Amino acid sequence: MGYTALSAGLVLSASGVLLLIEMPIMGQLTTKFPAKYIVAFGWLLLACAMFYSTIRIDLQISFQSAMWLRVAQASGLGFLFVPISLIAYAETPREKGNSVAGMVNFMRNIGSGVGTSMVTTLLARPGAVSSVHAVATHH
Repeated sequence: MGYTALSAGLVLSASGVLLLIEMPIMGQLTTKFPAKYIVAFGWLLLACAMFYSTIRIDLQISFQSAMWLRVAQASGLGFLFVPISLIAYAETPREKGNSVAGMVNFMRNIGSGVGTSMVTTLLARPGAVSSVHAVATHH
């Protein structure tokens, strides 16, 4: 889309500011509501934002529209980070804290790797299918 690194950073910065605002609020909310409900709400918000993105995103998207789409997507993330960390460390003895941190980071890395490979496969598959059909029609 021709964005410079600065432009891309500016698109993403608004969502970063939103997360900075949300994090302390989530810390307070976890004392009033069970973390599992906050996580469920965060997933729902994220799913709605991603669905909205499928409708709104195109190659002609403006800078402002891209920024607001990213803000919508990030709105659910604040509801996920703090409560998931809270759930991971709940009822963990202090001496096992480092082990839990290692396992949480390991699972986060595995999840992001699997998610990235799934998306890459789903994006590449239609192109591969088209290539197979193109080759088959020429023979």
